[in-house]
Amino acid sequence: MKKQLLLFLVLAILHGCKQSRQITDKIFTPADFELDTVSVTIHETDKIFASISGVDIVDDYLVLKARDENGTLLFFDIKNGFEYSHTGGVIGRGPGEYLHKIHYMSKSMDSCFVSFSSPGRTWVFSNKDFVSKRSKSREIKRKSAMDYLPVNGYNIGISNIGVSDLRKRFSLFENDGTITGSYDHYPLARDKSKYEQWASSEKVANHPTEPRFVSLFTIPGTVEIFKLKSGQIERENLRHYGDTLIINDFKDDGVIDYERKVGFSVIYCTQNYIYMTYSGHTLGEFIGLSGTNYLVVMDWNANIKKVYYVEPIMRMFAVSPDDKIVWFSTLNDKLEDAVASFEL
Repeated sequence: MKKQLLLFLVLAILHGCKQSRQITDKIFTPADFELDTVSVTIHETDKIFASISGVDIVDDYLVLKARDENGTLLFFDIKNGFEYSHTGGVIGRGPGEYLHKIHYMSKSMDSCFVSFSSPGRTWVFSNKDFVSKRSKSREIKRKSAMDYLPVNGYNIGISNIGVSDLRKRFSLFENDGTITGSYDHYPLARDKSKYEQWASSEKVANHPTEPRFVSLFTIPGTVEIFKLKSGQIERENLRHYGDTLIINDFKDDGVIDYERKVGFSVIYCTQNYIYMTYSGHTLGEFIGLSGTNYLVVMDWNANIKKVYYVEPIMRMFAVSPDDKIVWFSTLNDKLEDAVASFEL
């Protein structure tokens, strides 16, 4: 009888551990991985007049969201090196010019989406039109002020990045603006309002061809992979890599806890992998830093495959579709914004 009770107790403990592992991942630290080092090339250019707030690769062009004397998009030809081509995002009413400042940009396999500071306006371009000097576009109809993430023929409205009167975390739109579904759950949260306080720390990116997208919260370090099925948004994977299970970054008096660690901070997706920069510093330290030194490569099952150590620091970045070259913004020796690259 005692042996049976002991066996029952052991099985219960093991079952409890198994259940715990389903919701609790090991805290991520680069020290647990064999770090790959890279050889970085810094590309000098006198075209950048302001900090780089976005980096992407469209066709054979590296696109920087950074102001020069004319506009807010700088196009560099990277098919044969790194060569300035032209400036886009010019405010005006002429061919290829925008009526408002750019607020948010995203892309699918063959199209680019640009949301503007004017609420409720999103333009969509073919990739070739977007990188041309006289781009043509059409406007997406939408019924609320949301930014769009294109996912395999659908549009995901992101209320955390834009300003939404619908108050849903994600909303699913048809091209005519009709809402067909929504998703309003947050990972491992006892109190949804705790996530809403950190809404700006959520980053999202889409799979280039499949009906899937990924979300990460910089704090506390959760990674979620979603899929679209039968016109609805479903979560298919959740991994928690942060330093605490339940988010609680605001103390009882509403003061931010600056000792909390910052996890993944910038995200970019290709056909095969999800790429993320990682900090590991406290929030107080992170605010005073200009970037991070770690690049994490994850597959679409949320398994970490590689970790790279990068110098100088990485800020915004993009990865070539063949997963061979990383382009990123950084600081040069004069502490000015610069563009750098390395081979994977």
